[in-house]
Amino acid sequence: MSVGAAGRGPGGDDHITGPLAEPSDPRSKVVWQLTRQSMSCAAMGSPLSAFLLSRAAADVLEDGPCAELLLRDVRPGRGDAMALRFLAALHRMVLDRQAPLLALHYPSVGGTPDLRRVGDVMVHTVEHGGDRIAELLDQPCQTNEVGRSAGLMVGLLDVAALTGQPLALREVGASAGLNLRLDHFGYELPTGDGDEMRVLGPADAELLFTGRYRAPLPGDPIALPVIADRLGCDLHPIDPTTPEGRARVSSSVWADQTDRFERLGAALRTAARVPATVERATRRRQFRRGGPGAESEGRGRGSAPTLHADHPTRRQLETARCPIRGFRDQSARRGKPRRQARRVRTSR
Repeated sequence: MSVGAAGRGPGGDDHITGPLAEPSDPRSKVVWQLTRQSMSCAAMGSPLSAFLLSRAAADVLEDGPCAELLLRDVRPGRGDAMALRFLAALHRMVLDRQAPLLALHYPSVGGTPDLRRVGDVMVHTVEHGGDRIAELLDQPCQTNEVGRSAGLMVGLLDVAALTGQPLALREVGASAGLNLRLDHFGYELPTGDGDEMRVLGPADAELLFTGRYRAPLPGDPIALPVIADRLGCDLHPIDPTTPEGRARVSSSVWADQTDRFERLGAALRTAARVPATVERATRRRQFRRGGPGAESEGRGRGSAPTLHADHPTRRQLETARCPIRGFRDQSARRGKPRRQARRVRTSR
C-alpha cells in the first residue's frame, strides 16, 4: 500500500514570537510556554493541539492537575520543548490505550474532537495519569517529520548531478533516522508538459509525495541519486523497528493531523525493511570521523535540528561547510561559477 503525501506538512516547531519578555515566575513561565506553542499549533493547522495547550495553561493558572505536573521541572526558554513533550505524552497515553475517554477526541485513533468536552477530559487524564504521564513528559522531544524528505531530495539531486557520484548521507539529530531512507520514498514531479507527471523512486514505495513541486526541477532528473550509505547521530536515538520506537515517534505527531500520521506510518513500514544506523553521539563526534561512507566521492550531510540546539552549537552548525570532493571541479567543467561546498540540511 502506498500512502500519498500531498502539500506541506508542519513539523511541530514554535514559529510564533509571542511576548517579547520571558516571565521569571515559574507559573507564569509555564503558561507563557504553553501559550506560545498553542498559537503556533493554531497557525500550523492543529486546532486540537492549540486548544489542549490553551486549556492546560488555564489549568496551570487555576493550580489544577496540569500545574502539579508541569511545575515539577520548569526550564528556561521553550522549556526544552515542554509544550510539545506534553502533547506527545497525552498522545502516547491514547496510543497505549491508557486514556480511553481522551481517545474519543483523537482523530489519529478514529476519534472526533469535541472542543466543548475535550479540555475537561484532558485535565482528567492528567489528574489520573499518575507516574506514567510524568515519565512520558520527561522524555526528550523527538519529531521525525518525513515530509522534509521532499525538500531535502531537491538538494541531493543537485549535488548528485554536480558530482556524478553516489552520496553518503549524514544526518545530525536524526531521531529514528526516517529521512535517511528518503531514496526509498516516491516523488511525483511535474515534467513541464502540461499536466503530465513523472514519479521518481521505487515502484513499490510505501510513501509517495504528491503536490510538493510546482515546476520541473532543474536538470529534469529521471532517477533518484544513488545512496552509498546512510548514517545519523542523535543524543537520544530511536529504533523505529521496535514497538517502543514506533510509539515514541508516533506520539509526537499532532493527533488531528491524520495525513502526517499516515505518512509517518508509511515511513515506519519502510524503515522495517531498509536499514539505517543512528548512533548515540553528538554532531561533533560524527562529523569528525568519516564513517562507513568515507570513501564515497559525493557526500550529502544533514544539518542539525537547530531549533533544539543550544546557541553555540547552532552557530557552529549554521556556519559549517561539508566537503564534497569534486564539487568545484564539476561546476567549473560545466561552465558554472565556482561555489563553496553546499550544505544539505534537514531537521527533526
